[in-house]
Amino acid sequence: MAINMLETLISNRADGSQTKAYEKRAAILQAAHNVMLRYGFSRVTMDDIAKECGISRPALYLFFKNKQEIYRATTRVMCDLALDILKGELAKDGSPKQLLF
Repeated sequence: MAINMLETLISNRADGSQTKAYEKRAAILQAAHNVMLRYGFSRVTMDDIAKECGISRPALYLFFKNKQEIYRATTRVMCDLALDILKGELAKDGSPKQLLF
């Protein structure tokens, strides 16, 4: 199952608004997710993420200070997505065991 963090981040913004900076940050996280899945965290550089996103490396540093910060942000998004899916499943009728398995 492919995860489109960009779409989810933009559609789930708490206040419903989407600023250009917020959309760019979401695009960076999606690009980082893509390259980290492709090459692994250790091999990915900030330059790889910037290229995947179509921005310069200095522009990337305006949003995130390092690769670890990007990784933490992508992990946070993935956890939020998983929690949203779980909450949706548990809101359905049936026992939790039936709903999850």
